[in-house]
Order: sequence, then structure tokens, then C-alpha cells
Amino acid sequence: MMAAFHELEVSFALDAMGSGYSSLIHLRQLPAHLIKVDQNLVHYMLECADELAIVEGAIGLARTFNRKVIAGV
Repeated sequence: MMAAFHELEVSFALDAMGSGYSSLIHLRQLPAHLIKVDQNLVHYMLECADELAIVEGAIGLARTFNRKVIAGV
């Protein structure tokens, strides 16, 4: 169904990347144009090196798959 919408130029986003059950396989398989990094990761990324590493990794993956990235707020 998402592929049909994609043909109509409807865009999709994967929300909360890097949290819970947001499987990385979705990044490759789904025709999403935008990746939203989880707000908790973004909030603490300047205080915690591990959170920053996850955010940087999510951004790197999104770029590899030619997706745009936004930060959750």
C-alpha cells in the first residue's frame, strides 16, 4: 500500500528511530522519505556519549539510504 501511495508522491516518515521496536530493517524496506530520531536520544545526546553515538548512527544510516532526518522534540 505504501508503494501505491509513493507513486502518488505521498511521503512517509519512520518515527522514533533508535527506540523501542523501530527495527532497522524498516529503514531498508519501507519507502519512507524521512527518519525521525527519538526525542529522548536527542534530548540527552550532549550529556551522554552513548546517546550521541546512537543519534550519529541513525543519521549515518539515514544518509546511506538517502533519507532525510529530523530530531524528535
